[in-house]
Amino acid sequence: MQIDWVLPVGLSLRPYAELTDIGLGFGASVGPAMVGTGDYSFYVIPVGFDVRYTFFRKSKVAPYLVAGVRYAIAGGDFVETGDVGFFGGVGVELFRKPDGGMALGLEVGYDSSTIDVQVRNTTRDVEPIGWNASVHVVF
Repeated sequence: MQIDWVLPVGLSLRPYAELTDIGLGFGASVGPAMVGTGDYSFYVIPVGFDVRYTFFRKSKVAPYLVAGVRYAIAGGDFVETGDVGFFGGVGVELFRKPDGGMALGLEVGYDSSTIDVQVRNTTRDVEPIGWNASVHVVF
């Protein structure tokens, strides 16, 4: 079996709502998607829900913790299904304005969701994401 290329698209949509003055927020996520082609083809699209807590939310530099669940929507020639997993991360938003607006964010996290992959008549759990780092823009 050979996969000629794998493309992690690298774009995610992660809207969240932050409750005023508390620092607690709730969010959802879609992506980043992965597509592979070659002798076989597959796709993986992570989706999830999370809860976050932002420290110093009225400051220009606001660190945060995020935790939730993710599920990998997956399919293809040798991919059977996805399983729900835990997601946790730590990040910081920079150049943040007290009344909202654009900011720059950095985050490191771990996604334990798995997909079932058929290899030589055996099914194996594979973590398509695992450890990840991101740079993002907050609107």
